[in-house]
Amino acid sequence: MIGVVPRSGGQLATKLHPHQQSSWFCASLVLLIVAVVLCRNTSTAAVSHRSSSRRHAARVAGSHECRQPLEEVVVGGGTSLILTSPNFPAAYDYRTKCGWTIRPTSRNVVLALSCDTFVLQEPSSSGECSDFLKVQGFKYCGSNIPLSITTTNITRFRVTFKTNGQKNFKGFHCTVRTSNPNTDHCSCGVRGQARSSPTQERVGHWEFPWLAALVKAKTSIPFCGASVISERWVLTSAACAERVKYNKYNYEVIVGGHNLSVTAPGQTGQPIRKVFIHPRYNSGDAITDNNVALVQLKEVIVFRGSRMGVVKEGPLPVCLPDLDAHTNLTSYRAILTGWGTGEETTGVVRKVVVRTMNGSTCLQRYQGHNVSISDSSLCAAPVSETHRDFYKAELGGPLVRVREEGGGEGRYQQIGVASFSDASSRYPHQAPTLPGVYTNLAPYLRWITNTVGLDNTCQ
Repeated sequence: MIGVVPRSGGQLATKLHPHQQSSWFCASLVLLIVAVVLCRNTSTAAVSHRSSSRRHAARVAGSHECRQPLEEVVVGGGTSLILTSPNFPAAYDYRTKCGWTIRPTSRNVVLALSCDTFVLQEPSSSGECSDFLKVQGFKYCGSNIPLSITTTNITRFRVTFKTNGQKNFKGFHCTVRTSNPNTDHCSCGVRGQARSSPTQERVGHWEFPWLAALVKAKTSIPFCGASVISERWVLTSAACAERVKYNKYNYEVIVGGHNLSVTAPGQTGQPIRKVFIHPRYNSGDAITDNNVALVQLKEVIVFRGSRMGVVKEGPLPVCLPDLDAHTNLTSYRAILTGWGTGEETTGVVRKVVVRTMNGSTCLQRYQGHNVSISDSSLCAAPVSETHRDFYKAELGGPLVRVREEGGGEGRYQQIGVASFSDASSRYPHQAPTLPGVYTNLAPYLRWITNTVGLDNTCQ
C-alpha cells in the first residue's frame, strides 16, 4: 500500500510498501547492469576499432601481432613478416588462442622462420607444453626455441599460439623471411640472341622469351597471342580471353614455343586456372576500350637464369611499363611478335617492326571505317609498306619497345596489347592500309598489379 507522508516545506513524498521497495530496487539494479554492459560494449568496440587500426597499420609495415584466431597472410618471395605474441614486449594474456596461416603465392616460395625472443612457460616434468607456439604441427615452449625453420614446396605455413590460465610470460618475437629461387636471379625484358636483321620477320627461338600462345588443349595452332608477365600470369586481350573464360578446361597456354609444329626443349603447355577480363570491357561495343585481360596458370613457369635449375634457354617475363610513363607514345619504334593466322602460318614465330603514331593521325586514317579509336588506344603501322601488320592469331600479343631511361635500359617493356588491325579482318596477304590498334597498357597498370597481387616476377 502507498501512503502519503508530508515533507518539510509542504511537499508530499511517496512512501513505498516494503515489497514495492524491493521491486524498485531490482528494477534499478537491472538498469544499472544494462548501462554498464552498453558502456563496456561501446568501449570494447572502440578498443577493437583502435586495435584493428593498429593491426592494419602493422600489416602494412610487415608486423603481425597475434590477435585473431587465424589470420590469413599471402606472401611472395622477398617478403619479411614479424610475428609477435599478444602485448609484446609486455606479458601475453591468459587463455589465448591465435595464429597465422601464411600462404605462399607458389610452391617455389621458400619460407624461413627464426625467433630472436622466445620466453614461454617451461614444460611440465613430463615434457608437456602448457603455453606453446606450434609451427607446422611441432610445439615449442620454454627454452625449446625455434631458431631456424625452413620450408619449401608448400601451399600453407601455419603458426599458432596457445596459453593456459596459470602463468603468463613475455612471449615471442619471430621473423618469417621468404625468397623465390625462380625469380630472385633473373631479369624481365631480356631479349635473346637476335638471329635476324632489324626488319626481317624471322626471329630466333628464345629471341622474345615472353611470347605465349592461346591454343585449344592438346593442339599447337594458336588463335591468339599473349605475354608472360610473372611466374603464373600471362597478359592478353579481353576479346581473346572471352573465348577461354567459361570453357577454360578446353584451352591452354603454350609458353616457350617457337616452331609449334615440333615441341622444343623448354616449351610447355600450361593449364588455365582462372581468367580475369577487365570489368569495363564490353564486347558489344565497336570501340577498343578496356580490351585487356589476365590469365592465371595452374602451374608456375620456370624462368631462365633462375636457381630452380640450370636453364640456359627458357622463358622470361616481359617488363611492364612505368606507371607514369607512355602517356605520349608518338614515333616510337616497337616490335610485335606472333604466329600469324591458322591459314597462312608456318607455325614459326615472326615479328613486325612498327612505329607508333599520335591519336589524331590514327583517327584520320580510320575515318569512314566501323572502328572507333578511343583515348586509351595506341596505334602503330609497319615501318615499311611492304611489311605486313598483325593477323588474327596475333591479337592479344605484346607490342614491346626498348626501355631508354628510368633504370633497366636496354630491356624490353610491353607498351600495348594487339587489339585490331586491317590485316586481321580481311585477306592477310594484302598490303596493310590502316595502322594496327593496340590497348595502351599504361592506364591499366593498377588493375594489372592489383589482380596479379604478390605473384613473383623477374626484376
